[in-house]
Amino acid sequence: MCLFVAEDSSVKREEEERRRHEIIKTFRTAPFEEIVARSEAKSNHFHNKLNEILSMVSKGSDSPGTLRRAADKPATVFDIQYPELYVY
Repeated sequence: MCLFVAEDSSVKREEEERRRHEIIKTFRTAPFEEIVARSEAKSNHFHNKLNEILSMVSKGSDSPGTLRRAADKPATVFDIQYPELYVY
């Protein structure tokens, strides 16, 4: 069993090292415009994901807590569900 773990970690290490060398080679040999284009593509992907997450957060969910706040009714101590750890 330990033999498989050692082989797996060495394969992962080799793959990571190969990938690292490819990235270094790309930055040394690729034209500047290509590097910029790759960076912009990644940036746009992350920007789109961030916008998606922020729109989901701003819309809110349909959880009971959100629905209670949407009704402008403040939650009382009896409405709040406390974990048993905090209840006497």
